[in-house]
This record gives sequence, structure tokens and C-alpha cells, in this order.
Amino acid sequence: MKIANLAQVGNAIAPLKTLGDELLKYTTFHAFKLFSERKEGRPLHLGVSGNCFDTDEGPVTCMDASCIYSLDQANLSLFIINLSPIDKMSVIIDLLGLEVAG
Repeated sequence: MKIANLAQVGNAIAPLKTLGDELLKYTTFHAFKLFSERKEGRPLHLGVSGNCFDTDEGPVTCMDASCIYSLDQANLSLFIINLSPIDKMSVIIDLLGLEVAG
């Protein structure tokens, strides 16, 4: 991915708001901050499976995930979100077969 946009900035619900000298950080700010600190590296293909929920547009998988491997920082960053409006979920992460070569 070369670029990602945040639609909420144009809709006046950005992660940060200011009023004079005061700064308000919405909860979404912290997620964007964590992601921005771990975004460098090579994206890895993930196999994601699990439950779905129905929408007017059709079924949607409850979990979405992405993963980035940074050889320079020697770390693997896994980003997971539960998209279900009502259900909790348990997640099993299987790194079996992951080979890292320098």
C-alpha cells in the first residue's frame, strides 16, 4: 500500500481536536499512533478465517488483520481488529512455517 486516507478528517471527527491552546485526543488517536510507529517494513500475506456477520451489503468477516515484518528493526507487527458490532472473539495466531532470512 502506498497511501491510506482517513475519511473522518474531512467529516470533522478527526483523532485530534483543538480549542485554543487545548488539545483533545480521541480514542482513535492512540490506534493511529501505534500503527504509525510500526508501519515500516514488508507486508506479509495472512490467512484469516472466522465467523461472519450479515449486513445489507452481504456477509462481513468479523476479523480483519494485517502484518508487517521489519528486517531493520527485527520485529513482526500484527494488527487485528474485531469488526463485529456485538460479538467478542478469541484469536489464535499460528506462526508455524514462518521463516525469516536476513
